[in-house]
Amino acid sequence: MPKVDLGAKRIEKYIYFQLELALAFLGVNQTDAGRAIGITQSGFSQAFKGKTLTVWQLCQLLDELGLDVCIESK
Repeated sequence: MPKVDLGAKRIEKYIYFQLELALAFLGVNQTDAGRAIGITQSGFSQAFKGKTLTVWQLCQLLDELGLDVCIESK
């Protein structure tokens, strides 16, 4: 059975959760979020649900929303 890095999965889940909160707070729908990164609403929905957005897409979306990535120590 393959090993799964639970730390990485936890971080991924946290990133998507925070992005979901930001989209809701800013009132950005999936159509606009998809448009910001060059994909359709359906494509955004599938990528977001499947957690398959690329790092570039995530960073591009954050930039379009006026948000930054913050990496800090615990």
